Amino acid sequence: MMTPQQRRNWSVGAIAIILLLVALLLILLVFKRPKAPVVPEVQESLPAQDVREAPAATVQPVTPSVASAKTVASTFVERFGTYSSDVAFTNIEEVQSLTTPEYYATLTSIVYDVLDGVEYRGRTTRVLSVEQTGGSEAEGRMSFLVSAQHEVSIGSRTNTTIEYQKADVVVERRGEAWLVSAFNWQ
Repeated sequence: MMTPQQRRNWSVGAIAIILLLVALLLILLVFKRPKAPVVPEVQESLPAQDVREAPAATVQPVTPSVASAKTVASTFVERFGTYSSDVAFTNIEEVQSLTTPEYYATLTSIVYDVLDGVEYRGRTTRVLSVEQTGGSEAEGRMSFLVSAQHEVSIGSRTNTTIEYQKADVVVERRGEAWLVSAFNWQ
């Protein structure tokens, strides 16, 4: 049988070991995080470059039987416009299935590494409206003006502001799929 003193010593020792394990786990998580790149807030129209082999995305292509060209333009703006400096250009990977191979190569060319210690930046984009500005389904090419709202966080996730922006999006029919071939924030 244990005395009250032994029981107390055993409890204190067990708590100390648990706290030590939790501290080690937190240290491992902090130091194992990859360097977080910064995604430019405003992208200029980029010229098409050589098509490069890109890794497969987890997002399935949007086809005309599932959605219209307007939906592809809207989905692209929301996915591309939403990012966090905590993850390495995930927004570009998420739009791969929505873009032509040529334009995806252009998007991947803007990826770069950022030094440690860069302040947190995040943005959640929601499409407010989509207006067709040119082209037609018969031509297999359509242009849209997309109005979006951005919830922007700088420094911390709780420090947010709301911004509004428009984007020009060009969508082409490639086989059975509508794909974004050009994009520009205004």
